[in-house]
Amino acid sequence: MKLDRPAQKKHYDSTIPLINIVFLMLIFFLVAGNISPPLQSDIELALAKNAEATAFPDSLVISKEGLLFFQDNPVSVDEFLLKRLSEKGEEAKIIEIIADKNLNAQILLNLVASLRQKGAEDIQVITQVDGS
Repeated sequence: MKLDRPAQKKHYDSTIPLINIVFLMLIFFLVAGNISPPLQSDIELALAKNAEATAFPDSLVISKEGLLFFQDNPVSVDEFLLKRLSEKGEEAKIIEIIADKNLNAQILLNLVASLRQKGAEDIQVITQVDGS
């Protein structure tokens, strides 16, 4: 009489799912790292103490010379508001401004006044967080 051999258990390699998870995390961080465009190299942000750090990729950037940029392209106030309205709809009334710290304050105040005249309701000036 012959006895049947016990069925061999299939060996499951647990490293494949681990490799897949690590690969997916790598792709996620590569994509997430490229969402917000970098600022122009000649822009120096003003410093703020005890503030929470946040990225604002759809901000209006103003250089120390008073030139306006939106998503790395030169714009006027009207062009900026039209682009924001087409992209954000009702949220276009909330404007974030990234101003160079060497910008003349009167130029910034004139820009804020112009934005308010054209319908902006909430204008926020973005500053750099002081690490000390």
